[in-house]
Amino acid sequence: MNQSQHRPVIVLRVHPYNKVSWGALLGACPVDLLAEFRVVLWNSTDPPPAVLHHERVLLCYSFMTPHVPTVREELQMLQRELLHPPTLIAGGPHAINDTEETLEMG
Repeated sequence: MNQSQHRPVIVLRVHPYNKVSWGALLGACPVDLLAEFRVVLWNSTDPPPAVLHHERVLLCYSFMTPHVPTVREELQMLQRELLHPPTLIAGGPHAINDTEETLEMG
């Protein structure tokens, strides 16, 4: 196993509606901080990345209210299918404006 595989993993859930947000957030992070992690992009049209099945990860979402049903369904699928469900973090308009529902989703 090489040294990069020992770094904690952050998976960013990328959709057309949030890809600019991820770019801005990553661009604002200090390079030396980002170097401490393996950042994996999970694009909206791709199946879940293998890292979700084999390692503990921090899975990051950014979404708006119209996307809640899709995000909720996906989170439920991950809870059913993964041996070790990821640690979740959420941001974006819905997560900020309806924290109770966001927390209830996982």
